Amino acid sequence: MNSEVPIIVPSRGERPEAPQFDVNALASRAGGHFRLCSLITKRARELMAGSSKLTELKAKSLITLAFKEFESQRIELLTPEQAKRRLLGGSDEEEDSASK
Repeated sequence: MNSEVPIIVPSRGERPEAPQFDVNALASRAGGHFRLCSLITKRARELMAGSSKLTELKAKSLITLAFKEFESQRIELLTPEQAKRRLLGGSDEEEDSASK
């Protein structure tokens, strides 16, 4: 009986080039790296659950697709208050003027 455990190593062949995103610029637009990560993760889970793509762009992974959707301004991260205001027909500018 052979008790050797197989070792998995990366392929030495050509790897597809990873998509390039300006993560710092996207994080700035999202309000920080943590918020960007939360947004991308949530959107990827929605896509995995069967949500429709919001862009015609092709992507090999759901994470890449979520990044592309955010980069093309198809999705954004809202606070619960902002989401409620939008659902009720208000705008985010009302919040800004009310908080001053």
